[in-house]
Amino acid sequence: MKALHCIAGNIALALLLVLAGCEAINAPPPASAFFVARLQDCKPGATIPSCENFVAGEEPAVVCVNYQRQTVTIRVNNVTTGAISWNRTEYIPEDRTTCWWSLKVLPAGTYKAEVFTGGTFLRSYTFNIARPAPRKR
Repeated sequence: MKALHCIAGNIALALLLVLAGCEAINAPPPASAFFVARLQDCKPGATIPSCENFVAGEEPAVVCVNYQRQTVTIRVNNVTTGAISWNRTEYIPEDRTTCWWSLKVLPAGTYKAEVFTGGTFLRSYTFNIARPAPRKR
């Protein structure tokens, strides 16, 4: 009977480790980051500074750092309307420590970028785009 109790305890411990391990895979590493930056500053191997305000001639880009081996969904919402303005789901391969995507399609406005893994919200970043109105001819 004591041997059966020990086996059951080991099975429960193994199950707990497997479940905890699965949970750890879905969570971003402690040094992960999510922000918006100027596309002009996004270069492989470089430190990319975040940016909250974009003016004419600056192209915003959403940046993910240390989300390797995870599928991320990035959603950019217009703060004024609440509408989703940009959405992308992508698997980040093991060899991609830093990834970025251009947001040049966004018109002037205030936006909130959000990152999700496995349907779980992780972080958000709010930014503004000020673009001049096109000239009338």
